[in-house]
Amino acid sequence: NSTGSDYFTPSTNYLVIQSTSSFVTPPTLSSASFSDDGSKLYIYFNSPTDQSATTISDYSSSFLCSKLLVFRGSNSSYCSWLAGSTSIVQAITVTPVVGNSVALVANTTKAQCQISSTTTCKKYAYAPSSSVTITAPSNPILPTVSLTSASSIGTCVDMVLDPTNSYGNAGRAWSKVTWSVSSTSSAKAGTASNMTTYLNKKFNDISSTVTIPKSKFQQGAYTVTLALTNFLGKTSFASAAVTVSSNNEQPTAVINGASSLSITRPQQLRVQVTG
Repeated sequence: NSTGSDYFTPSTNYLVIQSTSSFVTPPTLSSASFSDDGSKLYIYFNSPTDQSATTISDYSSSFLCSKLLVFRGSNSSYCSWLAGSTSIVQAITVTPVVGNSVALVANTTKAQCQISSTTTCKKYAYAPSSSVTITAPSNPILPTVSLTSASSIGTCVDMVLDPTNSYGNAGRAWSKVTWSVSSTSSAKAGTASNMTTYLNKKFNDISSTVTIPKSKFQQGAYTVTLALTNFLGKTSFASAAVTVSSNNEQPTAVINGASSLSITRPQQLRVQVTG
């Protein structure tokens, strides 16, 4: 209708009714990193998920990781959804390392249902496969290296070193074990070098005491250093100074254990001396 110079131009508006299941984007992997102590691997999704409830029967407890994820050792590792989260999975595993990949198994996971209609949520699309690279934690654990020995020995006894109280390897074999020996006397440089070669060839495993035969050294002052690197790439070291004298009648005594120890008052301190 129009009055005088006023008029109306007819227009057409369209209303599209779309299913709520058609625009819900499936979740994808966003990142993966180790816990600070390296004992767990955390896998993150970019949005809340259904925790794979429709495809993994034991999704609410611990389940075989290979049902949901593919990574080095996933066939023998166990995963669980982090308590109170629908977007973070934690894996207990001792196989993958920083730089490895983690992939989501396709057609296992949907977006979290955001509406009351379970019928509609069942129509949500499954996520395709996606992958991320495992990174180191922001504050990785540092190795604590312990190396003890008698401070003075005679030339007729072996040099015994104890690295067994070292820790910080996150339950795995040390990524790198490096020994070095130095001497305050330039005349003993060749002997120290030979001792270094011997240690690195024989003692990559520090789960027991280390013995350098008396034939490998002579009278003099030596500093033995042990450097340990864990699989997260962190390195620490400790040293033990040993003087080898011509006095073979002196007793050799060693207090076993770490050179420093923190305990609380109720704990018992036991000191054991060998020699």
